[in-house]
Formats: sequence, structure tokens, C-alpha cells
Amino acid sequence: MTDNTHISASSTPKIIELDTADAIITTPMPLPEFADFDLPKPLLTALDKLGFSNPTLVQEKTLESALKGNDLMVSAQTGSGKTVAFLLPCLSHVLNTLPPAHSRHKKARPQVLVVCPTRELVQQVTQDTINLVKDCKGIRVASIMGGMSYPKQIAGLKGAQIVIATPGRLLDLESRNNIQLNDVSHMVLDEADRMLDLGFSEDLDKIAKLCEKREQTLLFSATFAKNIVGLAENLMFEPERIELANTQDKHSDISQSLYWTDDEVHKQALLMHWLEHEPIDQVVIFTPTQVETERLALALRKAGHNAIDLHGGMRQFMRMKQIKKLREGKAKILVATDVAARGLDVPSISHVINYGIPMKNEDYVHRIGRTGRAGRQGHAITVSTHADRRKVFALQHFLKQDIEVCEVEGIEPKPYQPRRDKKKNSRRRGKPRPYQFERGGQGDGKKPYNGKKGGGQSKSSDKPFKGKRYDKRDDDGRNGGDTKKPYRKCKDGKGSNKKHGNKSYDNGGNTKKPYKARKPKNK
Repeated sequence: MTDNTHISASSTPKIIELDTADAIITTPMPLPEFADFDLPKPLLTALDKLGFSNPTLVQEKTLESALKGNDLMVSAQTGSGKTVAFLLPCLSHVLNTLPPAHSRHKKARPQVLVVCPTRELVQQVTQDTINLVKDCKGIRVASIMGGMSYPKQIAGLKGAQIVIATPGRLLDLESRNNIQLNDVSHMVLDEADRMLDLGFSEDLDKIAKLCEKREQTLLFSATFAKNIVGLAENLMFEPERIELANTQDKHSDISQSLYWTDDEVHKQALLMHWLEHEPIDQVVIFTPTQVETERLALALRKAGHNAIDLHGGMRQFMRMKQIKKLREGKAKILVATDVAARGLDVPSISHVINYGIPMKNEDYVHRIGRTGRAGRQGHAITVSTHADRRKVFALQHFLKQDIEVCEVEGIEPKPYQPRRDKKKNSRRRGKPRPYQFERGGQGDGKKPYNGKKGGGQSKSSDKPFKGKRYDKRDDDGRNGGDTKKPYRKCKDGKGSNKKHGNKSYDNGGNTKKPYKARKPKNK
């Protein structure tokens, strides 16, 4: 490249002339702020108190379109701030249309309805909503979910403008006329893909019909699969799609690693090493079943660790109690099933350990999304045996990326030896056994079976079976006779064990003696 720099020696100071092709001056774009959007002052005050000054990418894109009243389909990574993204435009509408005097004792006629798939997600969205409306007078928030008492939820619904609910309990209360959805202007479907997986498709259609007067619908999903697009076509009007990320995108704030293990003892040794030697603030250990969740949590408590368990078999107040312990820092280790894979937002969770491969690959994405939240660095560790190699490869194919394989010095796994193909078993279904013997009363039961249909012929030979056949029917057609003597056909065509006899034999006694009719006993 030619040097286009010219230095003038006669003048002071020196002037350096640069070619524009060599010198490209870039000015950094200023980061957007929440104050740049048309939000009510109470919301801006609440955001400032929570420490939110600059919106995330999903919040920026969502606010630009949602504040205009457009229907939106949004797909973004977990932990990217989706909850605040759909709450701010809804709360802005409520504050702008709030009547001067609001009575708490009116019937439940909410303006904003947020539908979530799980109870834990309902609790998380409710808590985030309460944090945003602390400085807003006259706004009430209510939550509806299964596992809670009806009278308490019905009392909390009175006068609530914002309702966060699961589909089943919402329709149950609506059928009892405890809540009316005619005044809903904004409807939000959070984790729509999960609700379809749980079989809530018909319930969502019913809820949409009950909220037919709504002005805006916001749909948030991990992916834009065919079933999600079909749901949007039924519920939304010309929705705008905002796809910032999908499940295959790599999390920049989460480091992922894979550890191979030999057996359950090896798994436990690795787990104890991490809990005792790794700098862990709080950790969530995901297990496949409820039984294993309770067993592992009990083993950790016996080992002196502060561990609690959480699964779908618990009663609702116990699940809320366990989550509260984790948020308050009273518990360091949470052993849970996939019920905690969505809706658990605790920024202090630094590690996630998959104590087994999840049943669905999508659940892996939501599991590791419990860490690395709010811009913090997180670590996702997956433990698997060689028996689950196919599941691991299927997971990597779904993620479209390889998970780094790591080892702990001194606790390395044994070298993997692929299983050899076993010899083909000649006794598989559909193949004849090497030796089969005559059955069904024909043949002596000791000679090899050579034919079909009671001593007929085999596939390899057309010759009839030469073994002796024995009598099993008497003159009267009864299943009697001496089966130890050869079968001979009589002149009358009936079988008998004598040359020309016409005697029948007793089927219930000694088959070698002639049959005698018994007199009925006197009652």
C-alpha cells in the first residue's frame, strides 16, 4: 500500500494529512435510555430505583412497536429481559387510562391479562409487576394459579387491573363468574411454546374468545415453530415478528461444559468436588425425576450442605416456601426437576448442573438460562454417562454447537470402549428353534419335530411324520381312552384302543377301565 501521509517540515505545528481510505473515523452510537420512550413518569421512577437505565435489545425493539399498539411475536433468549419488555407498554396503557377514583370492591374486570404456563412463572411475573407499580397509586395486581385456595384468590381479584394467571385456573374462575374478561385491552402470552407443549391450545382459544374486545396481543416464545405461527394466525391481527435470537444461539454470558462419568458413584464424586472446591454463590441441580430429586437433596443435607428440593409433586405453599428460601439466600443448593427450568429468576445463581440429560432438548436451553442473568457470568455443567451418548449427540445437533468436554484431575472417567455387536441369536422371534418336539398328543414327545398340522411335514421335507399316533378320543367322542396304546381305526370309523371294541372309557377316573355311567347323588 502506498503511503499517502504527507508531513510538512517548514510549518509548525506539523500537519498530517490522511487519506480517507486509510483513516475511518467512527463515532460510537449513544446507548438508548428508558427516558427516550414515551413512558409515564411513575414507571421511569420505578425503573431508576431498580437500577434500570438502559433497555436491553429485546426491550428496545419491543417498546418501539408495542407503544404504537401493534401486535407482536417476539423470540429472544432467556434472561434477556422479556418480562419488563411486555410489562412496560401494558402498564403505560393502564396508567394513561386509569380513572380518578378507583374502588377496591368492584368486580374483577382486568384491563391487562398475562397468561403463563407454570405457577413459578406466574409468581415471577407477578413479583416483577409489583416492583414496577410500587410508586403508581390506584393499580392493583392479582395472580391466579392452581394449588391455592379459591377464597383467597377471589378476594384478591376484586378491583385488580392487571391479572397474571395460568390457563386452567383462569377458565375455572371465569366459569364460576368470579372474573370477567370483557374489558381486557392487552393480552400477553408468555412462553407460548411451553403452553402448547402442555396441551393448552384449546384453553388459549377459549381465553382469546373471552377477550375478543382486546386492542393488542403480545406473544413471546422461544422459537417460531409451525404451531406457534398457527396460534398467532388465530389470535393476532397482522402481527409484527421480532426474532432476536433462537434456542440454537450460543449464550455469551454462559460457559457450557460436559463431563463424562462411569456410574452413579463417579457422578457423586464429581458433584462433591464442585460443591467443595468451586467458587459457587448459588447452584441449581436439575434431576430427571421427583424421586431422584428428594434422594439427592437428602444425601447432600447428610453431607453437611445447605440443600433444598423442588418438584411438581409438592403442594403449592411448599414450592413457594422453597423458592423464597433460595431468593433470600437461606439456601445455597436447589435440587429440582424441570418445574424450575422456567420462571425462576434469581440473579445470584452462578452455576447450573444438569445431573442427567433432559427429556426434551428445549428444556436444556431453559435450564441453563437460570444462570447468567442480568449481565452476570454463569456456568452450565452437564454430567452424563456413556450410556446416554446418543442423547448428548442429539442435544449438540439441536444446539448446532459442540459442548466442551472437560475432566477433573484425579476423577477422570475410564476410557470409553464401544460395545461390540453381539452374535445373532438363532432363537429370535420368527426363526425356528434348533430342536422342537412333537406336541398336542401326537408323537411320543421325544422325537424331533418334522412337520406341521399334528405330525405333518416340515419346510425342508415333504415326507410325512413316521412316528406312532395314539388314541385320545373314545367311541362317544369323549377325550378318553388309553393314550399309551396305538391308535387303530375301527370298522365304524370311530377310534378305540381295542381291535373291534365299542367301549368308552372314563375321562375322570381310570382310563384303562370301561366307562360306567354314575347315578346322581340324592340331595
